[in-house]
Amino acid sequence: MILHDVLQENCPEAFDAWLHLRRAFLHYCCSHDWYDHLDAGEKDKARVDAKVSMRTYAEFLESKLGIQYCPINLRLLTVHSYEQEIQTGPIKHTLEFWVERAIQRYKKWVKDRVVLKPDIFLRNCYLLECALNVVSVERDFTFGCMRACVLTAVEDVNIQKDWWGW
Repeated sequence: MILHDVLQENCPEAFDAWLHLRRAFLHYCCSHDWYDHLDAGEKDKARVDAKVSMRTYAEFLESKLGIQYCPINLRLLTVHSYEQEIQTGPIKHTLEFWVERAIQRYKKWVKDRVVLKPDIFLRNCYLLECALNVVSVERDFTFGCMRACVLTAVEDVNIQKDWWGW
């Protein structure tokens, strides 16, 4: 829990950064019912303000605390949230934490490796995963068809057994 008065007294820069993070969070995750009465220009201004707040918070982290406190998740949210909101509307409605899922996938692929060209490496991993998914679906479909044929044949044999009294 963050105590505003203690933070404001002891570290006003951190308090200001905290307020920027809160503004951005409220905009991206909670606030869109508040904007129903605004026109398009006012909504765009709110989007820009949220983008600036995210950037200000990220700049504070990088300059005052160090780059180790700026995970890739923060970078992606800072860079892409504004554009995502323009393309899809309020991200409150599309908020599946797509960035988090992508980061987890990238971490799974990279693990502890040092990658010379991460864009090519990640692309190849993505294409391999897509290919494996297609093969998996085809295998499951083929297996399902074979299983259905075997069960039908077994059922036919069981019917014949019953008919002949086996």
